[in-house]
Amino acid sequence: MAWTDTAVTILRNLIGDTTSPSTYDDDRLIELLYSSAFLVIHEIPFGTTYTINLTGLSISPDPITMDDKAFVSLVVLKAACTIFNVEYHNASSKAMIIRDGPSTIDAKYVAESKKSLAESMCKNYYDSKIAFIAGDSSLCCAIIGPHNFGTSYYPEDDISLMFN
Repeated sequence: MAWTDTAVTILRNLIGDTTSPSTYDDDRLIELLYSSAFLVIHEIPFGTTYTINLTGLSISPDPITMDDKAFVSLVVLKAACTIFNVEYHNASSKAMIIRDGPSTIDAKYVAESKKSLAESMCKNYYDSKIAFIAGDSSLCCAIIGPHNFGTSYYPEDDISLMFN
């Protein structure tokens, strides 16, 4: 099994592209994952030296064979950050209010929602990157999806909400 099989599945779940027909084609996601991997290895020092061929879409050694969960998770987070940034950019170019008599169509909230998702996912990537560089060995054992809408997750906040 190639590392991209695992990474595409995780990425699809993170971006919410799990229904058929999917928004993103597998080949496009694989290309994005390799691009993200290329960027990640230049930002973060890993114990394994990865060689990435962007034109041939290959990586050596295979991160799955190396059991490098942190590498795969950081690459997936970087790819999800990129996707949400592109979606925000596309939505912001269409963020307008159209009024025709008593009717109004307001598309600016779509862009604001996409911006919130992009900021949240990119923060998840940045925080995970910093934790990995700082030596957090439990990094990326689980990835929480983007459905927190820009809020942080602290268990004590959930507990306090249950008793109020």
